[in-house]
Amino acid sequence: MQSNLKAKYTIQMLKKTTQQITRILRRITRNKTEITEEDTLRLVQALVVSRVAYSLPYHRLSKQENDQIEKILRGAYKTAVGLPQCKATSNLQKLGITNTFEDIKEATLIAQKQRLQLTRTGRAIFERVCMPADKFNIASKVDLDKDIRRKLFISPIPRHTDKTLTKEEEKQV
Repeated sequence: MQSNLKAKYTIQMLKKTTQQITRILRRITRNKTEITEEDTLRLVQALVVSRVAYSLPYHRLSKQENDQIEKILRGAYKTAVGLPQCKATSNLQKLGITNTFEDIKEATLIAQKQRLQLTRTGRAIFERVCMPADKFNIASKVDLDKDIRRKLFISPIPRHTDKTLTKEEEKQV
């Protein structure tokens, strides 16, 4: 945290590490290895998005800083998918694989608040800062309409899955 409450240094460091990560991803995918797009997206999630979610949701960011973070995330995702950096962002958004910084920030803060709500100390902190602890209890269950339930189909989770097994071998297990 900087003395002027800005996140300039944090964003610079994030930009630097993201550039290094995307360079490595480009080198890996260019060599025609057996790494798939799904794997590169997983790497971006693990190496870039996790850093954003860890360090930046707790800062008060200006619009310009938010835009910089969005640009960093878009660049990492474009590299993972194999799109050139100069391609329009709408092409990336059509794929539906990215999360905006606001989504990441909101999810991180809600998860943190729900985690704090579980402990006595966390609830005391909420009382001290004049925030009702039950405000963040989002996990309440709501019954769905019968029409919606009929339209939804959720396949059961397979018990024994292994990427190396074929479908026939999985049935035998």
